[in-house]
Amino acid sequence: DNTVALQGRSASVAKALGMASVLENFEIDPQVVIAGDLSRDGKLHAVGGAHHRLQAAFEAKKKIAILPMGNQDAVADLYLLK
Repeated sequence: DNTVALQGRSASVAKALGMASVLENFEIDPQVVIAGDLSRDGKLHAVGGAHHRLQAAFEAKKKIAILPMGNQDAVADLYLLK
């Protein structure tokens, strides 16, 4: 089952990617997780709880986690936990 519940603004990038994959006929690797707040003018904004999102992706053994650059501190925090 490759379906995932998407909620809130932080899922807007995932939703946009999902729509693009349907329109352009490409698959999204289920090992990839993505989060980001995409504004109406196309700007990407950081998401809340990035540290917890990365930790959950790590625990789920996902291979790639994509977050906005505004969340780069969460990556350092996660590295320190391991």
